[in-house]
Amino acid sequence: MYSDCCGGQNKNSIIMAMCLWFLEKHDSITVIDHKFMVPGHTRIECDSDHARIEKARKRYPTSINHPYDWAQLIRWAGKEKFKVEDMN
Repeated sequence: MYSDCCGGQNKNSIIMAMCLWFLEKHDSITVIDHKFMVPGHTRIECDSDHARIEKARKRYPTSINHPYDWAQLIRWAGKEKFKVEDMN
């Protein structure tokens, strides 16, 4: 299992409890090898997408007060890159 070093997502007790539960329920698995990436040395495509949205948020001309406003911001930031689907 590979994780980045985001403490809020990958180094918490819920992830460790999930691994322990998995080991207890599956007799054929005896070890979970959990590797953490070196901070600052990983890059995946969605990182640049998130950065694009964060930068656009600073320039966005309207305040964001509702989830619909976030969808509009992402549409504005992504131009043709992001396809935003509104859900009910």
